[in-house]
Amino acid sequence: MKNEQAKQLLEKYKKGICTEEELALLESWYLSSPIDTFELSAEDLRKHKQEIWEKLPVHAPIGGRKINLWSIVYRAAMVLMICTFAFAYYQNREEERKRTSLTAVIVPGETKATLTLGNGVQIPLNKSANGSLVSESGMHITKNEDGEIMYHPSDAASNGPVSFHLISVPIGGYYSIILEDGTKVWLNAASSLKFPNRFSKERVVYLTGEGYFEVTKKEGSSFKVVTDHQQVEVLGTHFNISAYKDNGSTFTSLLEGSIRINRGNSSRLIRPGQRAEVNSSPSISVVDYPVENEIAWTRNEFLFENEDLKSIMHKVARWYNIEVHYQPGLEILEYSGSISRNKNIQQVLKIMELTGTVKFKYEGRRVTVMP
Repeated sequence: MKNEQAKQLLEKYKKGICTEEELALLESWYLSSPIDTFELSAEDLRKHKQEIWEKLPVHAPIGGRKINLWSIVYRAAMVLMICTFAFAYYQNREEERKRTSLTAVIVPGETKATLTLGNGVQIPLNKSANGSLVSESGMHITKNEDGEIMYHPSDAASNGPVSFHLISVPIGGYYSIILEDGTKVWLNAASSLKFPNRFSKERVVYLTGEGYFEVTKKEGSSFKVVTDHQQVEVLGTHFNISAYKDNGSTFTSLLEGSIRINRGNSSRLIRPGQRAEVNSSPSISVVDYPVENEIAWTRNEFLFENEDLKSIMHKVARWYNIEVHYQPGLEILEYSGSISRNKNIQQVLKIMELTGTVKFKYEGRRVTVMP
């Protein structure tokens, strides 16, 4: 019988609801289990034996009947074992509860962002009610039932001044916005998008962090996404850009349509199913890639496929707002798997612990990766 089943029977035994068959099974398990199962020290064993001996009625027969001493010893030992095991079991649960309490404040991210208007006014979007938010230069900004921000131009918008707005998503957040031309942008944790309140012939936005774009095709008007190290040109397409500074590289993954990556004097056209990488090298690297994995975050999932631990923990840290430290040599380990980003951090890291290659120590918001 496995220890987990034994724990369940011990719970029933404690409540006095074990059947005869269950009691026999529990006793059989006890007799066949090594003594170290119960994690008793030699001193504890000596004390428990002494307690049993002192409680045994061995001085004289009762009513002329012979006492089966070994039966009494066995049953007393059984009761003592059960009490000891139950104590150890609940002690372990208490230690686990304390371990969990250290990370109780580390909750999954949520939809939250701040919209900064051209005049400097800031609107906390997660605290704003659905409906109309503000009107500026003939542009109406609303929040729909899905919590998305939408820009609606009025007839006067084309004559109004152009001003740049900024939507900022903090660590532990994500948000989506529908721009004036109908282009939809999802922003991941620790990301921001700077964009004009209305577009002219050329549509240009500025991204930091990570964003997934579904660009509305507009005849005669290109759409450009500018990051620190590259510029992406599109006409109408679906793509993801990850331009976090702590990644060391900017990754652009194409799902539909076509885009051109420009960097200095280098330029590359990529097709659906490819990912471009821009780093300290002057060239642009393009490889075939399972690009659907790149947008798992828009479905609120973590999805890893042969991904190194450092890259994974960057994503986990941004989502749960934690600080990660490594013991030497562990950053290069690779993992594959998927899990909802709605799970608590222990459940996410448990997947990697189950591989037997790493363990995680929690100290407030500091997580240490250990072998």
